[in-house]
Amino acid sequence: MTGWTPARPERPAPAAPHGAALGTPTAIAGLPVAPVGERRVPAPVASRRRRRRLPLSPAKRVIAGFALLALVIGAVTGVGTALTPSYGDLAPWRDAAIADVRQSPEPTGWTTNLSRAILPGVPSRCAEFRASSATDPLVMITADSPSLGSTANCSVSTIQQVDATVALFDPVTGDVRWRHDLSREFPATTGTFTVQQTWIRADVGRVLVAFTTDGRFTLAVLSLGDGTLLSSIQVPRGDIGSGPLVEGSLVAYSVSTSREGSSLWTLTDIRTLGDPVWTDLLPDSTPVVLLRSGLFTEVDGRSVRIDGATGEANQVGDGTVGFGSVEEDGVDLFTSDTLASGVAITAWSPEGRRLWTRGGLGDFAGLSRSCLLTSLPGTTSLRCVDRATGASRWTRDLASQGSPTGMIGQTTDDVAVFRSFGNHSELVMLAGGSGRPKFSVDLLPTTTIAAVSRTTGYLVSSSLSGTPIGLIAFDTESGRILWQRNVLDDGDTEMWGGRLVELSSDGIVRELTNPPGTVLGT
Repeated sequence: MTGWTPARPERPAPAAPHGAALGTPTAIAGLPVAPVGERRVPAPVASRRRRRRLPLSPAKRVIAGFALLALVIGAVTGVGTALTPSYGDLAPWRDAAIADVRQSPEPTGWTTNLSRAILPGVPSRCAEFRASSATDPLVMITADSPSLGSTANCSVSTIQQVDATVALFDPVTGDVRWRHDLSREFPATTGTFTVQQTWIRADVGRVLVAFTTDGRFTLAVLSLGDGTLLSSIQVPRGDIGSGPLVEGSLVAYSVSTSREGSSLWTLTDIRTLGDPVWTDLLPDSTPVVLLRSGLFTEVDGRSVRIDGATGEANQVGDGTVGFGSVEEDGVDLFTSDTLASGVAITAWSPEGRRLWTRGGLGDFAGLSRSCLLTSLPGTTSLRCVDRATGASRWTRDLASQGSPTGMIGQTTDDVAVFRSFGNHSELVMLAGGSGRPKFSVDLLPTTTIAAVSRTTGYLVSSSLSGTPIGLIAFDTESGRILWQRNVLDDGDTEMWGGRLVELSSDGIVRELTNPPGTVLGT
């Protein structure tokens, strides 16, 4: 067929493309261009009979409506997903559940009067409280008393009671579970009582307290349940050397001896504190590394591992492994050795078995969740080495020296790098999988990361003397500052057991929350 019945209408001229002047002819392949001024008038189109559409049944209308609604929801969800940051969903690093407080918090949680609960009858002016940990689920509370002769006007007996009292505190409820005045069993008759450090070991139901009384170093083990004194050891006056080192339930410490240049080292378990699993005389220059499984050191010129349960000594490697330059986190151990071919890094299992050795990685720079971080001397490059295999995962040039680290509580494998520039510092966040910079934040020169939650990180700003002066919260994916609190306007803001608290000078501690609630961990 060559003709149309009725006759084929003329095709109308195409519309002017975007940017062309109206009335200007535009050439399109296969179509003639009409002269300017002519109008191409199409012939009338014969009417066509339209196919009649049957109305949908009520059931089909409902189905069609739901289908359209699903398409709209899908489109909105897709846009929302593209705009919503993707936060990590790993378990909190080092099992630390941190409060996720994204808005400026208020003291709307629990309130506890520490002076009344821990030191009843002691004037609040005679005690200044502090917590043992920012991230442990439970914390030990100790107190500092004013010095003798101060204007606080506190008696000698009061000062000793303040200095010798320890208490177990639950940051979830704000309850003081128990208190224990150690001066009852260890009175300071001629000197002062000073609590140096405390460690909570919930997995074995114990609390370890290191303190001095009348100049004698003492380790005491208390029951986690009620604070009862379970065992203790004391060393002669002034004889304490290094330590104590504490990992898991193991404790290692040294005391000086009559043999100049040597100390007697002891490895014990807090469950059997008075029954050491190992003791040996070591030169003071001998490095000692404690993991949760045992102690790594050199005995008679050989590198050995002392089993934490049996005290048995087994040679590590070929016996020449050096423990003077190591990276460890209580579980994994990495050593650095200088060989003829250069510096080599070796990873060891907690049992002292060699896992891998790699050369050319550079010097130790830090540890993160999945990376052993290294840097080549004289460069600003940072390398992520897979902790499990020793394989190089990524390298990033930081353009200046920085201190990389993992972050307690993080639910990602990101790496935080602090870079100092004299009058200010910078936090650079690197993606753990690729080393890609995610964001950077300009900070005061003395700023550190306290911990991070799933979506919120917490920075502590300090004075040049090290006194905390403020807390800054930032978004863990964008680095955006969420809120800030400073000592002058908001009082002392601290983190106890993963929760934010406000501590007043009179011993009142209040939980800071972000209504309608605070989410811990993931």
